[in-house]
Amino acid sequence: MNLIYRTPALSRVDLLSTSLAVAVFFVRALRRSLALPFLTNPAYESEVLHRLLHRKNQPLELLLGPGIMLICTVFPAMSVAALDDLSTNREAPLTVSKTLTLSEASAAALLGSPVLESFNYALRAAEAGRIQAGLRPNTALRAEFENLAGTGELSGTRGLETTLLLSQLLELGGKRAQRAATAAMELKLLEADYEILRLDVLAEVARRFVNVVNDQALLEVVRAAVAIAERTLDAIESRVAAARATGAELSRAQIALARARIDLAQRESELRISRRALAATWGDLKPRFARVEADLFALPTLGDFKRLRAQLRASPDLQRFLTERRLREAELQLAKSGAIPNASIGAGVRRLEAVDDQALMLSFSVGLPVFDRNQGNIAAAMERLQRVESDRRVRLIAAQTLLFATHQELLQARNQASTLEQEVIPEAKQALNEIEAGYRAGRFSFLELAAAQREFIDVRSQAIVAAADFHQLLIEIERLTGMEFARPKIREVAP
Repeated sequence: MNLIYRTPALSRVDLLSTSLAVAVFFVRALRRSLALPFLTNPAYESEVLHRLLHRKNQPLELLLGPGIMLICTVFPAMSVAALDDLSTNREAPLTVSKTLTLSEASAAALLGSPVLESFNYALRAAEAGRIQAGLRPNTALRAEFENLAGTGELSGTRGLETTLLLSQLLELGGKRAQRAATAAMELKLLEADYEILRLDVLAEVARRFVNVVNDQALLEVVRAAVAIAERTLDAIESRVAAARATGAELSRAQIALARARIDLAQRESELRISRRALAATWGDLKPRFARVEADLFALPTLGDFKRLRAQLRASPDLQRFLTERRLREAELQLAKSGAIPNASIGAGVRRLEAVDDQALMLSFSVGLPVFDRNQGNIAAAMERLQRVESDRRVRLIAAQTLLFATHQELLQARNQASTLEQEVIPEAKQALNEIEAGYRAGRFSFLELAAAQREFIDVRSQAIVAAADFHQLLIEIERLTGMEFARPKIREVAP
């Protein structure tokens, strides 16, 4: 640490390079030493390095020193070979083989999301632009050759006048400082966009996770329907053999079983699609998990609408307008500084061959703001600044309207799911059991049995869809209000 602070010549680029090497060493050394599953993929390294190089309000020296100390203290026997093979092929960060929870899926998406990875390039480009904006104009070297290759007394180089001049552009009005401030605010705005994109990724993971849970539950319902249809067909075959049922009933039972199996194939296909869609959020083309685990019917209480509306105003989407306003203010100040003309000073030497002598030259130039006082750019910057507040009001009104509608739908979905699960399904199950027993005893017809079976399957499917709708609406509300997606939205159950 002290060595770094006593070396002022160490540039930020040097610190970045050294920090990068330390971070790579640390991640790879920890991975090889402990063989932790979540450290076995280069995607995790990418995320760690990104967090390191974009750590806010932390000088790189403070990040570099503890990293070296930790490596030297905890891993003294590890070889520097951990720094090799930096071009390892990228793999998906998830290696779950059996079950998957929402927390695991969210972590995998944060580490491996192609969307977030692509945005990192924009952040790094903005950082480079911020550095460039703070640089001074280069000094110019000018050489002039006058009276060369003339005629008469000025033939050849006898009348040659050679001038070497160094000139420097002086940016007046604080242009460089304002340019650097504008570039810094552009970077801040991109960082705000990154946080919004991060929430979008987490929300999309949660949506697709719920879709998989929903498809799994519906698949179980269809499998139960197939089992019921097979059991019913066996019962009718026995009745037909005993001359207690007609062939028409047998045909209907066979048709019902065939349709149930068609539904089963359809549900299996839909589950495969939803599983692949979930895996795609962390860059996997093929899911490497068997199933997801969650309780759809764990319906948490969200709170009243007033609290949600208050949280909405503090959401990242609306807070972004504060950052954008600061950017527009910086752009306005930059435009105003452009109204002050730049000056240029120079000094050099002139050689006069005709008299075999030299002379010192000084130059000074400045523009006269007679016609162009940058008034157009200033007016445009003022209009962009005024538009920010207007856009914020439009966004706030739209968000509040959407939040109210989504909250109302959420309450309705919760009531529907709870009623179906706690009241309707038990009644439908009891009715089906009684009708099945009555059919075997000859008290009910096959049509009544088929209707009871369809009703039981339908209400179970409706309950699952209503519960999934509740969680999808909850995700939308949490995305609108900017609530953290790290915690599970649906209660995770042990596999």
